[in-house]
Amino acid sequence: MIRYKKEFKQSLVEMHNQGRSYTDLSAEYGPSVDSICNWVKLYAVHEVDGEKWTQADVNALQKGKRQTSRRT
Repeated sequence: MIRYKKEFKQSLVEMHNQGRSYTDLSAEYGPSVDSICNWVKLYAVHEVDGEKWTQADVNALQKGKRQTSRRT
């Protein structure tokens, strides 16, 4: 399994958000269409109570909370 750096994923997400198709990005850069689609969902920005969050931010917070609760 190939691991891609966060910056690479985010650059593909940005290109998609600027109008590039999943298929074009996959053909040019190598990751599967499904992977790119998942990254777009993961790095989509949502505003909650004036703060901007991505799903990646929420996942990191939840992971930290789980680890903290296991220590108690």
